[in-house]
Formats: sequence, C-alpha cells, structure tokens
Amino acid sequence: MSKPDDTNMLTTALDLDPSGDRRDAIIAAALDVFMRYGFARVTMDDIARAASLSRPLLYREFRNKADIYAAIAEKVLANALDAARKALCGAGGIDERLSEALRLGIFGPMSAISKSPHGQEILDVKTEIITDIHAQWRADFCAAIAAAIEKDAKDRVVDLAARGFSAVGLAETVLDGIEGVKLRSTDPADWQLGADRLVALIMLALR
Repeated sequence: MSKPDDTNMLTTALDLDPSGDRRDAIIAAALDVFMRYGFARVTMDDIARAASLSRPLLYREFRNKADIYAAIAEKVLANALDAARKALCGAGGIDERLSEALRLGIFGPMSAISKSPHGQEILDVKTEIITDIHAQWRADFCAAIAAAIEKDAKDRVVDLAARGFSAVGLAETVLDGIEGVKLRSTDPADWQLGADRLVALIMLALR
C-alpha cells in the first residue's frame, strides 16, 4: 500500500480541491486507489466509494476509469510543464535551470508515483490511454527547453549551427536520453544521474 503522504503530495501538486469540486474529488480519490491497488484492479465502483459518490454521479463526470486516468495525466503533465517553464525562465545558469526543469517537469511526479507498489503499472498505462496527451506535452516541453538553449547560445555568442547542432535537436536529445534512462532503471536516483549527464553534454555544446 502506498504511503498516504505520496498521494497527498501529488494531490497538492495537481492543485486539486477535493472538498469543493466534484471532478477534483473524483480525480483525487481515483489517484489514491490507483496508487494503493493498481489501475487494473480498480473499478468504477471503487472510485465512486472512495469519492463518496453514487455511481450515477460518477458517470455524469466520466465515462470510465480510462477517462479518469486521462484527466489525472492531463493535470499532472500540465502542472509539471508549467513548473518546468518557470524553472527554465528563472535565475542561474542554463545548466542549473535545465536540471531544475527536468526535476520538476519529469522526475518529481514520476518519483511520487513510483513509490507505490503499483507505480510501474500506473506509469505504463499511459501508452494505451494518453498517447496524444503525452505527445503534446513532450512537444511543448521540447519547445521550452529549445527556447532556453537558443537564448543561452545567443547570450554566449555561440553559433550552434556552425557546430552541427540546433537548439531543437539538443532539446530532443535531452528528452530522448531521459526516456532511455527511464527504460533502463526504475530508480529515481538513476534518472537524476542520467539527467545530470545529459545536461553536462548540452553544456559542452554551449561552450
């Protein structure tokens, strides 16, 4: 069973208001039962009970648990992207800002979910349910990283094209590398180590 603090942290990060908004209450309840029991085992009845709602009220908001999962993912990814964009526009060097953006935009939510005994199952479901949502998030995240890299290159008077690089290509390399790290290991410490190495490579291109 996942620690309540893990779910509470995600609920806070998602900016949910389970006490005042029905959809938020459903999303928060579903997140809790998904983390406790896994996606496959949970039924709409389980979610209705956890949200203290009747089945008819639950079905007024969502057609099925896949729709609820998509709503959770959409909130997670949107909030993570917003935090990453703020980090990229913050103070400090591009290496610090990029590392913080990756931590907030990818590793924070994933680390909290991965602490659940069913974390990997929950994360794997995205390939079946939220392909389009995830693809748009990745494109937007890539664009944000590229914009930060391009600005830093201009500030340093570095001609990336002359070196065989582009800001978009470097951003894609970072995100592709993160995907590779996640495939190789389920340990959040390995994810961060891999991210640090990728950031170091980006810094070589910007010198």
